[in-house]
Amino acid sequence: MLRIGEKVFAQRIEIADTFIKRLLGLMGRTKLDQEGGIILTPCTGIHTLWMSFPIDCLYLDGDHRVIHMETIEPWRIGKIIKGCKTVIELPKGTIERLNIKLNQKIILKEEK
Repeated sequence: MLRIGEKVFAQRIEIADTFIKRLLGLMGRTKLDQEGGIILTPCTGIHTLWMSFPIDCLYLDGDHRVIHMETIEPWRIGKIIKGCKTVIELPKGTIERLNIKLNQKIILKEEK
C-alpha cells in the first residue's frame, strides 16, 4: 500500500522492478482501479504508448519524495526527470483528489 503520512491512498500496488515488467507497465489494460497503481523502479521517465486511458504520475527521488508530477494522456511520452529513481502510476485525478505536493514523502508499506 502507499501512504502520505498516515493517509493510505493506494491499496493494490504492483511493483515493476524488471525490464520486462517496466516495459509492459499498464499497456493493454482498459482501466486502472481507483485503489490501484504501479511502481516502476528504477525509472526516470515513462510513456503511455498502447494505453487507452490517462494516468497521474509521481516522480520520486531516492528518498521517495515527490520531485515532479503530471497527468499523461494516452499515446504520450512523459518527461525525463533528473534525479528521479522511481515513478508511480496512479488513476487520473489522484494527485488533485489527495492534494499531493512537491517534496511530500511517499511511503510504501508491504502488507504481511
